[in-house]
Amino acid sequence: MSKFKVSIKTQTLRYTTNNGYSIVAHPIKESQLNSMLMVKYVYFFGCGDYKLSPTINHSREGEIIRADAKKLYEWISTEQSKYFPNNSMIVYPKGFSDPWLNIPIGHKATKDWLKKTGHIKNKNDIEHLRHMGNSKFNSYNGAVFKNYKKKIDTNVMSKKGTIGEEIIKRYFLSQPGVNEVISSGDVYAKWDLEIDYVRT
Repeated sequence: MSKFKVSIKTQTLRYTTNNGYSIVAHPIKESQLNSMLMVKYVYFFGCGDYKLSPTINHSREGEIIRADAKKLYEWISTEQSKYFPNNSMIVYPKGFSDPWLNIPIGHKATKDWLKKTGHIKNKNDIEHLRHMGNSKFNSYNGAVFKNYKKKIDTNVMSKKGTIGEEIIKRYFLSQPGVNEVISSGDVYAKWDLEIDYVRT
């Protein structure tokens, strides 16, 4: 038997590319970076948002991307600046006090440790999360615009994260060799799920 801890990032998928790459995003606040050192993997769960119609039925909706936590820490801390020296992968979402980093999928320096490992297809799960978007962007008649007056609803963010964790928990339990998945039960914990599995 073996165990490892993971962090889950449930986030509205970015339907456009950055520097030619599909991306996932991670906050670069010091406490968020330090939490990576407590887990083995960080999982990114991409979901749609009815306020952003291009995300609905997008090929990446429901996608699960796994990152090796130590490699991700190194990428954010030092490595990314070697490949994107002009900070072109750093974004400053309105409503957040700290910047986030877009992490490229399939990049020559990330492809060995940032990989798609699954895809949630359950319609109820996908539909539930579509109603919990918290983006400051909206779409109308195919055009996307930013609502500068909208404030980030931290209650929605927390609830969306909890639901995402439960969906990913079921995903883990469906995998061969997994005996048990334990939730941290603490929104301030440095890990979200602990996976108990049989090493083969």
